[in-house]
Amino acid sequence: MAAVGHSARYCERCGTELLSADPAPLCATCWLAEGAVMEVPCVDSINGVRLRRTSVRPGSHQYTPRHVPAHNEPKVAAHPRRRLATAVALCLFSVVVMSASVPSTFAASTATPPLHAGTVKLNASANACIATLWKLIAATSEGLPSQAGVVCPSCGKPYVYTQFQGITTISCPDPSRHGAVSISARSDTKVPVAR
Repeated sequence: MAAVGHSARYCERCGTELLSADPAPLCATCWLAEGAVMEVPCVDSINGVRLRRTSVRPGSHQYTPRHVPAHNEPKVAAHPRRRLATAVALCLFSVVVMSASVPSTFAASTATPPLHAGTVKLNASANACIATLWKLIAATSEGLPSQAGVVCPSCGKPYVYTQFQGITTISCPDPSRHGAVSISARSDTKVPVAR
């Protein structure tokens, strides 16, 4: 829209009406599409980047940034040997860390008693009985036949197998030797329980 007393100006390329801020004879869109270089007025910084004024021709000034942001800088590809050396160093470091943790892992696994459910305080002979129950219940869960020849390490009697509604329960024959009322493992839970 032209102001009163002014004639309307139109873009030579697309025909849209020019605004007062548009560079004549093109609108801003067409002007930028042609790849025109915009001359920046005398400004100290743009978006926090300090500018340095360089003279292109007498009478006009073009501003170039003193520091180009990192995303505009071309990245130099690392040398293949440097990448290989970095990968080898990382592999060696991971091997050292893993090998340093191996002794503590084995020490922790051999020092702890076998896992069982229950709050009963058991004596030292219960650990061997619970470890045997773990093996028996694993064999039963895999569908292997019951092992009648396996006996409790402390009393020497064979373990008691009971079957009810498709659930097999393996019990210690003499749990009182271990300081418990009952020690058993079921095929549905697969964890020995001491009561």
